[in-house]
Amino acid sequence: MTKYATTLSTRRLPGGLSAPDGKGLTAQVPLRPLTPETLRIALPTERYMPLAAWSIGSIIKAGAPLFMTAQGVIQACPRTVQVTQLVDGMTLSSIPERCQILQLTVLEPSPPTQPCLAPLSSRPDPADLQKRAAEAGLVGLGGAGFPAHQKWSGELHTLVVNGAECEPFLTADERVMRERAPAIWHAIDVLMRAYSLTKCVIVLEDNTPDALAALQTTHPEALQDRDVSFTILESRYPSGAERQLIWLALGLEIPTTARPVEYGILVHNPGTLAALADAIDGYPLTDRIVTVTGPSIISPGVFRAPIGTPINALIAAAGGLQPGDHQVRHGGPYMGWEIPEEAPGMHAMTHCLYAAPAIARTTSPCIRCGLCAEACPVQLQPQQLFAALSHGQLDHAMHEGLAHCLRCGACDQVCPSALPLTDQFQTGLTRQRALSDEAKRADRARERFNARARRLERQAAEAETRRHTRRQQSESALERIRAARAKESI
Repeated sequence: MTKYATTLSTRRLPGGLSAPDGKGLTAQVPLRPLTPETLRIALPTERYMPLAAWSIGSIIKAGAPLFMTAQGVIQACPRTVQVTQLVDGMTLSSIPERCQILQLTVLEPSPPTQPCLAPLSSRPDPADLQKRAAEAGLVGLGGAGFPAHQKWSGELHTLVVNGAECEPFLTADERVMRERAPAIWHAIDVLMRAYSLTKCVIVLEDNTPDALAALQTTHPEALQDRDVSFTILESRYPSGAERQLIWLALGLEIPTTARPVEYGILVHNPGTLAALADAIDGYPLTDRIVTVTGPSIISPGVFRAPIGTPINALIAAAGGLQPGDHQVRHGGPYMGWEIPEEAPGMHAMTHCLYAAPAIARTTSPCIRCGLCAEACPVQLQPQQLFAALSHGQLDHAMHEGLAHCLRCGACDQVCPSALPLTDQFQTGLTRQRALSDEAKRADRARERFNARARRLERQAAEAETRRHTRRQQSESALERIRAARAKESI
């Protein structure tokens, strides 16, 4: 049996939080499959291409393509369904937008039982692998939702498996590593061979021994000659943030303005790798593992559910809510956000639903205690950022490093004045992106105007050249006629 080196990282996350993690609520409960009676799938707010008939009453088979996003990723139908209606709603995101929701009645509760795509060889070339990932709807299941295949470019040398599920109460990634370890190894093997990666580091926190054991006892002989190792991190939030994880595991600092792939490092979540293994075998992404937990949930659990499963169906499957007023968040208690009214069902990035008693938030003025700065994992001064944004000084906030903020919420957790620091930072970053987009649109409009002006000048110059040429030709012809007449008169 292959032995992989397992080391404990000696680096420590600056700032961050070390608090009771709440993972015990769901860590050992059995994984439960769930298929609701209806699905609610949000259509992309950006440009997309429909790939199925959405007329009311039409039937769509499990695994059939529903639509293609602007990034070229295809979403497959999770179950065999009948189209019920197309309704307006809100996206299930931290900044909700209006969207259309495809409401579907489930006719068959099973996911695709036969490959929907032709299985790939065990050693696909990069082009085939990228095409397959897009066809199978493969996106980052850690929460960002970035198309997985768009990471597979450049001079890559190291694969980092981000198994550090650092936010309290979340156990979906741990469950994937325990339940689907062979699939994760299969995807690691394929990626390393396809892109000639020389190293793979699997990173976990020290509070997931079952996941570590599952991976260590299922590692394949196919990787015995590869540089594959485990790195164990101290359980501290937010050590699982991508740049923080790379520094803790590899000792390499990635600038905020750069992406890890620019340094040859490919980072993937365990769920993404398991889904990649399915895609290689011909199965599109239709389901994912999601944690339903929190002090307000009667029977917290972990479920394998299809994309589009309504939020209330997931909560009902976990026993429902305790009596009283509660707040249900998409994601964990720190980085999650309140689910908007008219929300669609869960999407591919839904790894957790967290419910807790609703508590009225009473804020007080900042007392300059500095606790937020101590908790900040990127060593910013949140109180200064908050003051600048509160006075509309976005440029000053950007100068103070707002772009480096992880929006991890660590500062919120320690603020004795209960200030909405992260919300303010998110608003500021959203405004900055809007201004940046507006500036880019203005630059494009200016470039189009200048290009048109140059084109008109060029056309005017060419027209003048043609007129000058015609005048010269006319004058020459006239001179010849005059000369001929002069000879005739003599």
